[in-house]
Amino acid sequence: MFIDTLLNCRWVIPIIPQNCVFERVSIAIHKKRIIAICEQSEASQRFEPSVTYALDRHLVLPGLINSHTYASLNVLAKIIFEQSNQSWFHKLPQVLTNYSSSPDLISDATQIAVAEMIKTGTTCFADVALFSNIAANVARECGIRSQISFPLTETSKLINKSWEAQINVGLRLFDDYKNSEQIRVACAPQSISSLDNNKLTDLATYVHEIELPLQICAQNWLEEISVSLKKFKARPLERLAACGLLTPQSQLIHMTQLKQSDLLLLQEFNSHIIYCPRFNLISASEFYPVGKLKKMDINVALGSGGFSRDLSFDLLNDLQFASFLSRALDQDDMALSPLESLRMATLDGATALGWQEEIGTLEVNKLADLIAIEIKYSDEQTINNIAAGVVYKSYNHKITHSFVGGLPLMINGNLETLNEELLHRKRRDWVAKMVHVDY
Repeated sequence: MFIDTLLNCRWVIPIIPQNCVFERVSIAIHKKRIIAICEQSEASQRFEPSVTYALDRHLVLPGLINSHTYASLNVLAKIIFEQSNQSWFHKLPQVLTNYSSSPDLISDATQIAVAEMIKTGTTCFADVALFSNIAANVARECGIRSQISFPLTETSKLINKSWEAQINVGLRLFDDYKNSEQIRVACAPQSISSLDNNKLTDLATYVHEIELPLQICAQNWLEEISVSLKKFKARPLERLAACGLLTPQSQLIHMTQLKQSDLLLLQEFNSHIIYCPRFNLISASEFYPVGKLKKMDINVALGSGGFSRDLSFDLLNDLQFASFLSRALDQDDMALSPLESLRMATLDGATALGWQEEIGTLEVNKLADLIAIEIKYSDEQTINNIAAGVVYKSYNHKITHSFVGGLPLMINGNLETLNEELLHRKRRDWVAKMVHVDY
């Protein structure tokens, strides 16, 4: 049988079946999808590929899913505050209100972010984008899978549109990509304590009519809960439930301040938590034990978080930090095992974004979103426990290949859909232009 691509792999972690590592198998890809995972000797007899990749020193696993980013804003924070000795994540919105953010700047910043994500193993990301149409277009052209969220707010000076105009712009973008296999559109209400119940109920109408996904930052600060109780006589999660905004499409960011009633609501509505441990650390927030959430069968995905000069898009680093942090918070060395950690950054992320039927695992008939990590053979500990080696020693291995729907985004460490040298030059140019920005 003639096929598009054949990967001959030393190791494969498919995520499903659980707790399973395949050795010396081939992955056959045709028309964007995985059509077989079998012994290499069998694959050589069954398939005639257009391209074959010998990954005989590599671990292959599903592409990582970064379930919460501010891609362009994160890059802009690094560009604007490069000369500062502080991260200034709390000042970036204020600075941007005094600086005209051109479409070229936003496009370049998004491309720089996507390049970093591909280089560090991400094949799908969920972005909250001030210019959501630009972000969606960049993701589409780069070939990376993405959920693009349009923000809704009444308080930000960065968005000079009425509530109704913001919704209309977002719904047009949703309509533009409703049949896309690669891009999905979601809504990201900002500062829900500043939004009255009528606006939340109005938004819920669209959420239920067109199954619009939501990304909402909630219950990350005690002050936020106190304001909500004072203004609305309810905790933020209780308000979302009462207004119809807790659904299986609801992706709740951070959620570090939880009590039992909150957990029961999450269970009842089958909503998801997006865990951003490094951002919580940088922003001096708190943490909630992931092990407790998992014991209640609440889905927890992983994200890199908000915007700061000190944040990167390296999800394996976030994964390592989450794993070590879980040991302390849950007081259990195996509260988040290496394979469970990898699942959080793959299948659990796909589940949170509503993509679990298509990506997040390496299974026949699923889209071929996958990465290859070159393993150092001198690292005997990793060879003996490949999952632990990748999670706990991510710094010691190199991601060399990335595919989305079978399309190569990176081969042997070289980006295929982006010009890395050109992006470096553009970044230097923007840094030079931003030297005189007043912050």
